[in-house]
Amino acid sequence: MYLVPNKFMKFNSCMLKVGAEIIKILLENKEIKYSTLYDNFKKIYKEDTDYIFLPALNFLYLLGKIEYKIKKDMVELVQ
Repeated sequence: MYLVPNKFMKFNSCMLKVGAEIIKILLENKEIKYSTLYDNFKKIYKEDTDYIFLPALNFLYLLGKIEYKIKKDMVELVQ
């Protein structure tokens, strides 16, 4: 898994790309259940989902772009 793109990486494994796709989904929905978001990425990335999805969510959380609502099990876009 790579944070910054370089010439040896797979573009689909880039945390920045996956994070951008998460934001794109959240721009359409504002908030979404964690399991629904995960299932959407599982269809696209198959077995790589386990390695790239959670680090991308953590990255967005650390940047203050998303919040996780524990009681609702929802991921919400912060604007």
